[in-house]
Amino acid sequence: MAPVPRRRLQHELFVKAYYALKLAGDDSQAPHMIRARDAILQRGGAARSNVFTRIALALFGQLPWRGVPYIPVEIMLLPKWFPFHIDKVAYWSRTVMVPLFILCTRKPWPRILGALRCANCSRPRRKRNATISRCRETGRDARAVFLVADRLGRLIDPLIPGRMRERATRRAEAWMLERLNGEDGLGPFSRPW
Repeated sequence: MAPVPRRRLQHELFVKAYYALKLAGDDSQAPHMIRARDAILQRGGAARSNVFTRIALALFGQLPWRGVPYIPVEIMLLPKWFPFHIDKVAYWSRTVMVPLFILCTRKPWPRILGALRCANCSRPRRKRNATISRCRETGRDARAVFLVADRLGRLIDPLIPGRMRERATRRAEAWMLERLNGEDGLGPFSRPW
């Protein structure tokens, strides 16, 4: 696996640090906050963060859930013969993915004070068709395929039966509860906690 480019890592840290400072009560017009916001915007805004950062921001109401990839809990119901199955990924990945399936399906929206919003770190999103076209022009076909799959998933999401969604959620919950050790949480990382 290739290392994360330093510039990309800095962007993640700027976004997380900016929001943490907002939560701590720093004024968004303070010089250090303006510099941080400018650095974030120069790198494409909070919406250009990695998936985990965007999910965290969506959980705090800082980005809309549409800025997070479509990740349905129904993945838990895929048969073992399917090309993607939860048992076919590393344990540490599963401990992160399964809780995110539930969160990204339920899309909780917190009641948070408007003063804590960091929406001023987001740029207007391009239309998805333009993004797909740009991916094709630059030869990033895999990205275009994922964007098309994301759009298709969002279109069919309202058609998923409630019983199926509930069954998948129960299976994800049971999977997590079976792996809790009663002491340190689920898996080796803080994300699933």
